[in-house]
Amino acid sequence: MLRNLADELLQGAIDMHCHAYPEFSMEFPCRYTPDEHIQMMIDCGMGGVVLKSHVWPTMGLVSTLKRQFPGFTIVGSITLNDGVGGMAPWVVESAAKQNARVVWFPTWSAHNDIERGGISKLIGSYVPSFQDCIDQGGRRMTNDDGGVRKEVMSVLEVCRDYDMVTCTGHISPVESIAVARAAADIGLKKLILSHPDSGSVKATIEQMSEFSRYGGYIELCALGLTPIHHRITPSQLKNIVQTVGAEKCIMSTDYFFAWDSASPELMRSLISALLYVGVTAEAIRTINRETPQMLLNIK
Repeated sequence: MLRNLADELLQGAIDMHCHAYPEFSMEFPCRYTPDEHIQMMIDCGMGGVVLKSHVWPTMGLVSTLKRQFPGFTIVGSITLNDGVGGMAPWVVESAAKQNARVVWFPTWSAHNDIERGGISKLIGSYVPSFQDCIDQGGRRMTNDDGGVRKEVMSVLEVCRDYDMVTCTGHISPVESIAVARAAADIGLKKLILSHPDSGSVKATIEQMSEFSRYGGYIELCALGLTPIHHRITPSQLKNIVQTVGAEKCIMSTDYFFAWDSASPELMRSLISALLYVGVTAEAIRTINRETPQMLLNIK
């Protein structure tokens, strides 16, 4: 098989946001089982993956997969939705003690996601009783005065103490900036603005820039380029890289749906798109390999 620069840049790449299966229902289709998917990543020369779930922690699944694929970096995570205890420091600490290295702030239980009709709406279509969660209105990260809530500060402190990568999930851009400011104040250095182009977030380039000024990283997500979503263009992604700097960006797929290509092909498509609009190979290596390795403490 012929290889080009995009194939070369895929070598060692780390997918920082890839969904495991099953998610919220066995009826929600997925194209590959986790072991099939990881074998594809290995075959294509990728360096690792962070497995995410909206509903359940992935550390148990990761522990099993690591025994099956001992030479490949597979990272477990937890998403702080109400189903696992929400914004509670003991939840994060317990996850850390089970080798989770990544924490996502609420997705379906974020007020912003419910207000925007994000993943909460999709889950409700598969799990009818989930409507009760939607009706409760979801969690907010800030008080009426814009300050970060006490429980959020407690979670950030545990994430800092356990050196965990912390992602904003589906909270609003305004909340994310407040969280970034608070994280900077307490010395938490590994904060990521999750898929800012997604319908659940919709951050402006100005908001991304402000977030990064507090030390945060910006997620470049391949899912946004896919024909079904088509929520961002390669040129807009290049603008993000140029605005905040390649060293403040990370790359992911957000692989999730039955119609998705596998993680390696999604990553390769994103790499190719960035190359096409003039992002350098050096910048891409920083985004998809060097910075993720630093964040995840991979040597």
